[in-house]
Amino acid sequence: MHQFGLIPPASRRLMSSRYVREITTWPLPPELCASLTLFADQWRFATRQLLELRRLLRAQATAQAALETVYRSAPGIGEVVARTLATELGDMTRFTNERGLFSSTGLTPSEYSSGAAIRRGHISRQGASRLRHVLVETAWRALPRDPALQEIFDRIAATRGKQRAIVAIARRLIGRIRACFRHGTLYAVGTAG
Repeated sequence: MHQFGLIPPASRRLMSSRYVREITTWPLPPELCASLTLFADQWRFATRQLLELRRLLRAQATAQAALETVYRSAPGIGEVVARTLATELGDMTRFTNERGLFSSTGLTPSEYSSGAAIRRGHISRQGASRLRHVLVETAWRALPRDPALQEIFDRIAATRGKQRAIVAIARRLIGRIRACFRHGTLYAVGTAG
């Protein structure tokens, strides 16, 4: 619609059912009407799927209320991320220690050792890549909400760079969430450790 000059390029109006109905009343060429009808049908179908997905996520969250409460108490974690972590990691009892959890998420540095020399390289990238992606994005969102994490990030970023620092924060964040499950508490914002 922008290409035909029917919607101004600077328009910030969001797509809605009302807007789609309004557009269909405009006097348009038949070819454009046919394309618009197909696109509107696809948009409505995608919207119905999203609503159904949200309903399913809420039902899962209700069924696993204890997991949901702990995950949602951590800064930067919303309903979708909480569901992703709950599905992938559960209550983290299968990990006997933090190293196992970090290794499973692929957030541990790879190691090259020869004799007494030990060199650490990039993260190992084991496990599900979407889980790593979610954890790193959550770490970025948690920084402004948790001063203790922000302090650690600033210290690491000053010497090692922001990319390595955010991976370290993601590792720290998931370790703290695991500790919450082990101790039966909620995430405490601003605490060191």
